[in-house]
Amino acid sequence: MKPANRCKEGIMHPLKTLCLIAVATLFTIACSPISGQLHKEALKVDFENLMGETDRYKGELVLLGGYIIETRVLPHETRMTVLQAPLGFEDRPKSKDKSKGRFILIQEGYLDPQVYEKNRAITAVGTVLGKTTENVDSHPFPILTLKAKQIYLWPKEEAYYPAYGPPYNPFWDYPFYGRPFGYPYPYGPPYQPYWYW
Repeated sequence: MKPANRCKEGIMHPLKTLCLIAVATLFTIACSPISGQLHKEALKVDFENLMGETDRYKGELVLLGGYIIETRVLPHETRMTVLQAPLGFEDRPKSKDKSKGRFILIQEGYLDPQVYEKNRAITAVGTVLGKTTENVDSHPFPILTLKAKQIYLWPKEEAYYPAYGPPYNPFWDYPFYGRPFGYPYPYGPPYQPYWYW
């Protein structure tokens, strides 16, 4: 009986591992804004490796993200310069401080620079075309070039204030947030707690 149990345990352990991997993969794809097929095909390569071995990855699909530096509209295409940032949960770019460089996305057709504006976060899948050099503050800077397959523009993050007003400010009268002492109250000032008497 013991050998049989060991055999079962030996079979079940790899199956459980495979199931967990499959579930994790499906969860990652489901959370990503990139379409499922492209997400499967795209390589998740460290950006430093892409920059160091660009010729090796030419023609490959890669998944990258970052923050728009500039969007230029040309006669038949749009060129977007992006500050690379590592991807986090849902393939959303993390902090700019973690950037390892820049890349250019070439999109056929027109993308509005007022929509794809500076500092907007994007996640994209593109084909590696090669590497070019551009001057950044009068210094030559190597930049990876990609032909875009899919670009996802993340919504702007807007500040949220609760219904009772902005965060507490000690110079405003508590609990009447947002109304300073000099506020022109038409019927006299509201009740002030005893510690203001």
